[in-house]
Amino acid sequence: MLAALRSENAVANLLSALDRDRSREVRIAVAIALCDIGALPPLVVTLRKIGVAGQRSRRLIELFRRFPPKRFDELRDYAGRQDAVPFIRAAAMMRLPATAGSGLVSSLPARPAIRRRRLPQPHCGHSA
Repeated sequence: MLAALRSENAVANLLSALDRDRSREVRIAVAIALCDIGALPPLVVTLRKIGVAGQRSRRLIELFRRFPPKRFDELRDYAGRQDAVPFIRAAAMMRLPATAGSGLVSSLPARPAIRRRRLPQPHCGHSA
């Protein structure tokens, strides 16, 4: 929505808001607008400006949905970072196309297998 308000200084004003606004929700909205107009800074820079607390916002999924395919390498790199917020890593992985040759699977840690255990059946104390 912010991207629809095009003006001569729109990109400069949005970049300034990404740098200086106190509200992380505003910074996320600004990042989405910058992505829409093709002026989003590198992902690592953008997420640093949004802040760690903001990186747990579900609105970042919206940002990643708008990511252009030509910048998927940034999502792939971020999804493989061990120091990244787990929510962001998962959101980045969800946005990437599921292609066998992406190399993403080999860069992610293996998950331990989850085993299904039978729960004990409750006894009511009555005998038949």
